[in-house]
Amino acid sequence: MPVPPKFIVNLGAGFLTARTRSRLRRKKSGAVPAQQKTFRQLADTFAQTQLWREHGIEAGIDYKQFRERVPLYTYEDLAPAIERMKHGEADVLWPGSCAFYAISSGTTAGRTKYLPINGPMIAHFRKTGLDSLLYYAARTSGTKVFHGRHLFLGGSTALAPIEDVQPFAAYAGDLSGITALHLPPWVEKHLYEPGAEIAGMADWPEKIQAIVARTGRLDITLLAGIPSWILILAEALRAQAGGAANLQAIWPHLECLVHGGVPLGPFENELRAALGPTVNFHEVYPASEGFIAAQDADSTAGLRLFADAGLFFEFLPLDIFDENRLTILGLQAVPLEGVKPGVDYVLLLTTPAGCAATSWAMSCVLSPPSRRGSSTSAAPSSSSARLASTSSKRNSPIRSSPFVIATDGRSSISMSHRFSRTPPPARSAASTSGGSSSRCPPSRRPPARSWPPSSTRN
Repeated sequence: MPVPPKFIVNLGAGFLTARTRSRLRRKKSGAVPAQQKTFRQLADTFAQTQLWREHGIEAGIDYKQFRERVPLYTYEDLAPAIERMKHGEADVLWPGSCAFYAISSGTTAGRTKYLPINGPMIAHFRKTGLDSLLYYAARTSGTKVFHGRHLFLGGSTALAPIEDVQPFAAYAGDLSGITALHLPPWVEKHLYEPGAEIAGMADWPEKIQAIVARTGRLDITLLAGIPSWILILAEALRAQAGGAANLQAIWPHLECLVHGGVPLGPFENELRAALGPTVNFHEVYPASEGFIAAQDADSTAGLRLFADAGLFFEFLPLDIFDENRLTILGLQAVPLEGVKPGVDYVLLLTTPAGCAATSWAMSCVLSPPSRRGSSTSAAPSSSSARLASTSSKRNSPIRSSPFVIATDGRSSISMSHRFSRTPPPARSAASTSGGSSSRCPPSRRPPARSWPPSSTRN
């Protein structure tokens, strides 16, 4: 299929932005019905797999039966099933086989995690990636961000073959690398930078210099990456340009910084000085397990949960969370319509990767404030789901993240996920620089390898 020309992409972006803006303004956005539909689709698909059939998941199962039959798991509980998938066994956690695995670290046992990234998960990341950009365009009332190029400063797209699984061909690496290798053709041609060759580079200093040489004269309108990496790139670009005051002096149409993964606070002032006075910050909440939420309004209003993108969310009250009691705590989880303002929750995710009812208590367990000016006992609105900023809760059994879910634009609740782990230790700003991935530290990053022929990418 031919790739549409740039002006068609711009027209399409304008249409999609207008539609997104209209949807976000609706008083009832349908988050709860979307979640109910997602649950039915996931449950019916899980019924076709070996492991979940053994747990009594069958086509047409309702949520009450699902909650009663499927306990909460840790990654270590599912690791044997994932190991079978890595060797090419089909229909284990999801119908068919899976050739791609995102590497993540920081489990209780200290082992590297291999998270399955199958076709439906790639479709999920594609949809949420586009939706997050449309949220930005809708809230800023403009689509010029689509007129230029988008520079993504992420991990190497070079994936390493997984050893000892032959004859099946399976590959592992950073999630950003896997998704970059599965970009829609129109994105790859008209938007994506720094290009496939540079994106595959593993040597960080060489990669920065290659990006500077390639993009210094391009029309960059959007920059995405973790703050410390962005600052390193900005310093190199400004030096190359003879001491430019900021990046807007090099890229006059730069208007958006997409950030997520680490708190922005320690970097905010330095970033504003390095980028330019009119660059907007756009916050997203991606994880290897799924793309959770993105900003759709002022930063103080928090982030909107992606309720219609293939992930099913459950919420477990934080005050009863105990990793030693996961087998019985699943009965206390509630779906989106069951959340209450003013209650802290652990977010439970069931995903198209086949990770069902797995309590993944990520380092993003949240501590939400109550709704301002209203009773915390008030029933939450089902119109939308939002992730709002809040401070850490010192006495939480799990480290809190600076985010929190809210069922509408004002009332706040919290989040966690049906896969479980303790969070990794806090990292200093210095430790996030120098090209190490937030999901895969240098010591565990796979070596750069040649990616298989392009015929395998789809």
